[in-house]
Amino acid sequence: YIVSVGCVAGLHLDDGSDVVVKVHQPRWSHGFLRRAVTVQGACAVAGLPAPRPLLGPTPCGAGLATVEAYLADPGAVEPTRDLLRVSAAGLAAVIEVSRTLDLAPAPQPLDRPPGGLYPQPHSPLFDFDATRCGAEWIDDLARRSLVVAESIELPRFSTHTDWAARNVRFDADGLRAIYDWDSVAATTEAAAVGAAAQTWRSLGRWDEETAPAADEVIAYIDAYGEARGRSFDRDERRVAAATALWILAYSARCEHSLAPDGHGGRCRTRLRQDGDLLLRSA
Repeated sequence: YIVSVGCVAGLHLDDGSDVVVKVHQPRWSHGFLRRAVTVQGACAVAGLPAPRPLLGPTPCGAGLATVEAYLADPGAVEPTRDLLRVSAAGLAAVIEVSRTLDLAPAPQPLDRPPGGLYPQPHSPLFDFDATRCGAEWIDDLARRSLVVAESIELPRFSTHTDWAARNVRFDADGLRAIYDWDSVAATTEAAAVGAAAQTWRSLGRWDEETAPAADEVIAYIDAYGEARGRSFDRDERRVAAATALWILAYSARCEHSLAPDGHGGRCRTRLRQDGDLLLRSA
């Protein structure tokens, strides 16, 4: 059992089966969760290592629950640079399945409001409004990244959007397990890749080194193009780089929210070093 953005419980049932129940916050709507379960199920049927959905969104307490077959955690390996191509190829496989699904749009709980700079933070630990002071430089880079990303129209579809090592298990032989399917959101291929390029090796530990440098972000985007058999064109690369910058700014804003008087943190450090370089790439 663990509590983070939602509540997750592993259960051993009377019939001998093991399942995982996820109970979501009330703002996780039925339409959104139904779409997430559909993408997850399609990837499982396609042979990708996704837990098999057993029950769609069902009322539970103040919110909704979903149930999936238990997929044992094979354990995380240290996501060193030589595994970058494995991560990118795994994302390409998920997107290949996702883009074939014809799904009605449904708001994602972590979507930015129209005209907004950030969504409502994913955890109540973070209060962006109360910690604006000192974060102006972060917000400026986030705003400039959105100017680029929103100026280019690309096809949208629903796919996994939190492709970090804390949610994805892989080793030199390929994908081992894919979790956190309630991160499914309507996005573009380039934006999904840009987000992954920024977060792919994060295990969610506070003691992690700085976030990927700009050259690693670009290397990830290139590796994804190789995996899908076609490099990104200029507009796709610009959206990917801009999204990577926005993700870094959002994460830096989370760090600032917890320690507004500090200057460290893996994302704030990297944003100071590479923010302008990523912006130029976009």
